[in-house]
Amino acid sequence: MRRELVLVFVAAVALFLPTVRYGVVQDDRAIIASNPAAHSIGAALRAFDDPYWPRETGAGLYRPVTILSYAVDWTISGGRPGWLHVMNALWHGLATVLLVMLLARWLPTLGAAAAGLVFAWHPVHVEAFWAPYSPRGGGGGRLPSSAPRSPCSARSTVSL
Repeated sequence: MRRELVLVFVAAVALFLPTVRYGVVQDDRAIIASNPAAHSIGAALRAFDDPYWPRETGAGLYRPVTILSYAVDWTISGGRPGWLHVMNALWHGLATVLLVMLLARWLPTLGAAAAGLVFAWHPVHVEAFWAPYSPRGGGGGRLPSSAPRSPCSARSTVSL
């Protein structure tokens, strides 16, 4: 089973590693780049009762641990978006491995690994990977707007 877990982890992470070259996109401008609470651990702890989205948006949501995780990433990386993209790819790899481990309770190892690969590479994750805010906030990971639309397609470039 160990070999299959390594395979699905590497497959899940490898698809999204090219995102390290991309910058801040879409909603992560408001949620991370312009949010002082996401820039230091102390600020994130002080803002523990603040909404996930900036108050002026009125969008609400309560995700203090997610903001704290961004603050840890920001502190480690100095705010470099590439780091956020790498971390998201790693979180996606971990989620894929956990899914395979769960499925292996009911499926043969090969079946669980195959289902994990479908989960890891399914195009439904592309939109979830557009921005660093996704994995911990509800999506599977992060991919910018110039990411592949599916594992087999060519890249499309979108100017923001």
